[in-house]
Amino acid sequence: MLTAFKEGTRNLIFASRGVSAYCPECKEPLITKCGKLTTPHFAHKPHTECGKLYHDGMSEWHYNWQLKIENPTAGVNIEVPIQQEYLKRADVITKEGIVIEFQKSPLPIDERRLREYQYKNMMWVVHKDIKKSKTWSYHKSSTPILIDDPECDYLYLYNSLGVRINKRAFVFMIMNGDVAYPMEFFKYVYRKQKIRGNRRINNALPDHFLSEDGFLSNFILFDYFNKEVEKLLNKNDIFANF
Repeated sequence: MLTAFKEGTRNLIFASRGVSAYCPECKEPLITKCGKLTTPHFAHKPHTECGKLYHDGMSEWHYNWQLKIENPTAGVNIEVPIQQEYLKRADVITKEGIVIEFQKSPLPIDERRLREYQYKNMMWVVHKDIKKSKTWSYHKSSTPILIDDPECDYLYLYNSLGVRINKRAFVFMIMNGDVAYPMEFFKYVYRKQKIRGNRRINNALPDHFLSEDGFLSNFILFDYFNKEVEKLLNKNDIFANF
């Protein structure tokens, strides 16, 4: 975890050398880790039960995403305690109130349901390595799930026909912007990509690729669009492909 309560207080602080802190949930003392190759963070002592539950499995991928929030402030927009039926700490809360959870380690289905129920207006960013687990494929909900392949410049909306958003646009517009309703935003992205894709593919493909009404089916459209037509787009414009 990036933040914890400073020893003797209930003030959330970031990890740094020489500080003493305890876990906001289990109240146990934490170890401060500030190596040269890792983001400073806190960890539970070995064999601590709380540390086994989703905290100490965090990776550099997880921390790097969290720290893309503008002016990260412990307990305000990063690792924010939310007390309802259970105490949970949201990875990131945008200024528009969207909770964003970043997930690379396996997560039980019940835990996913619990977070979605508690956070309400939220979205997931899931590492590609765990996207095929039952947690994401079996439990259906209206909560947006974006898949992150670290080698790709885009986040892909899970189980959709090619809806995607440039990572820089995601950070600028959602994490630090004015988007208040993620699913409505992605519906807009879908419409925009479909219109742009139809126009550019119509210009790029021979006539025999098109249906009678002059447009490709959604499946063919996005399959071709994602693989080929992106070569025609301006890579320097973060909004060109969003």
